[in-house]
Amino acid sequence: MAELVAGIGVPHSPHYPAQIAKDAPHETARLFREVKAHLDAARPDAIVVIANDHFNTFFLNNFPTFAIGVAEATFGPNDQTKMPSYDIKVHAALAEHVRRVGIRDGFDFSVVQEFGIDHAMTVPLHYLTDGIPTPVVPIWVNTFVKPLPTAQRCYALGRMVRGAIDTLKKEFGGLRTGRASIHLLDPVVVSIYGARMPIHQVATVSTPDARTISVQVWDRGQVTAVEKAIREANLGLNPVTDGALIRLPIPALNAERRQELVKVAHKYTEHARVAVRNVRREGMELLKKHEKDGDMSQDEHHKNSAKVQELTDKLIKEIEKALVGKEAEIKQV
Repeated sequence: MAELVAGIGVPHSPHYPAQIAKDAPHETARLFREVKAHLDAARPDAIVVIANDHFNTFFLNNFPTFAIGVAEATFGPNDQTKMPSYDIKVHAALAEHVRRVGIRDGFDFSVVQEFGIDHAMTVPLHYLTDGIPTPVVPIWVNTFVKPLPTAQRCYALGRMVRGAIDTLKKEFGGLRTGRASIHLLDPVVVSIYGARMPIHQVATVSTPDARTISVQVWDRGQVTAVEKAIREANLGLNPVTDGALIRLPIPALNAERRQELVKVAHKYTEHARVAVRNVRREGMELLKKHEKDGDMSQDEHHKNSAKVQELTDKLIKEIEKALVGKEAEIKQV
């Protein structure tokens, strides 16, 4: 479903647009055009923009360490930068996925649902696109208000975003028809040492050939637990155990196997639906609390509840669309 196709870093001086035309012979404009050519060649479906904010979207009394914009659209610049004004689409589904993975990996994003973006994001987008037609996912990093995030923490954030994008691809990518893939075991969680751990944290998973997945369990005493977890994942695989090694032959791609893969795809989809609905529930409960505490009027509560429901419906449709595409791929003979 997703793949990181390019990584780009450029300056965002607010003086550029007024002083340097996009087609000017100036070296800065020329370098922007070179970078734009790389971005055009990558043909992204979404652009994740990571930048700081110059007290335009946030201020001293509310300046999050990390924030992500989850909405249908935004606008910019929301400051005094002399440049064209843009109405910008936001890739809400990807933004919500990054938020969800971020929370899972220990990044407590502040979620922003109504916002503009300042020159830190609009200047690069102005030079690197033709009118900003591609949906964006805005992520802000605090660089002004103490305590600042460490460089190590910012690097970890970048790795998490990359991982979140890769996850979308892996979840369905593991269902490649007829071929072994280590990602087919991504949903397997093993009850071990008093905790529940992903299989990749208790064994080495590999594909020695196109029709076999190999699971080398690190602790021989936990082989039974790993084998049980694979069976309970309902992936349509039958483990063959030899000491600490578990082999998983990939069945021939007949009609029965295709139907098993469809069931797995539906399982992934249901996990995604549950995640979205959990976020909806949390959002609705937070709105009720704000109204009860007097921080929000009843009208504002109803208005924001409608927005939460609208975003939920949109994300569910995105999930259903992905399932339809994968199911068609699996069933294609």
